[in-house]
Amino acid sequence: MEGIFNIIFFVAIGFGIIQIVMIIKFMKQIALSLLFVFLLFSCLPAEKKNEGVKTLEQALTVAGNCPNAKDSLILGFNFGMDSCQTIYMVDSLVKVGKLFRENNRLKYAFNITPFCYKPVMTFTYTNDTLSKVSLVFLNEEKHPVELIKNAVTANIFKPLSNKGYKSYKEKNPFGIDDYYFIKNNTAISLNSYEHFVIMSYSNAIVDMKEKQRKDKEQTLKTQQTLSDL
Repeated sequence: MEGIFNIIFFVAIGFGIIQIVMIIKFMKQIALSLLFVFLLFSCLPAEKKNEGVKTLEQALTVAGNCPNAKDSLILGFNFGMDSCQTIYMVDSLVKVGKLFRENNRLKYAFNITPFCYKPVMTFTYTNDTLSKVSLVFLNEEKHPVELIKNAVTANIFKPLSNKGYKSYKEKNPFGIDDYYFIKNNTAISLNSYEHFVIMSYSNAIVDMKEKQRKDKEQTLKTQQTLSDL
């Protein structure tokens, strides 16, 4: 009987050690990703990051006043496509294996070091014209959300910079850094939430018009409330 207890004891210890090793491994990955992203954003010359503007808000304002450049987005989509063109392109990408459907969701195999994620791809239209392409990382692999966001940021930073995108970061309401890349009227954002990460390609022109509409609507509501007093 004592031998059995000894076996159980050592098995439990071994399992505990494995769990600790896995936790340490994840912590190292998070730390390395955070360090790499920090170095990327802090070492980049200020004139390259902030050429002509000083803040993210200013950069988005400039982008919102740009002509619709119809730059190529992920997988070749662009902000000049209507819904029919977008659906046709999606079907073509599925046929060649670039996109796939799983559990009634359209997904993309996002292969980055050290993992392969399968984010859900969604499309938003404004007046039947593509205005946003989003990749939703649902954390199906059970990786820490910050690890996902920092790993994605670390891998996309160089190729986007080479394409002429300017980089910015801003703290979200939770005090965590979110990352942005802007070129012409395209604004790419990486935002983390409690259980998922969203990477979006947005048309800054459409975003600005929507913001102005909401601001005007809120102003009218405020004026109405004040007049009711």
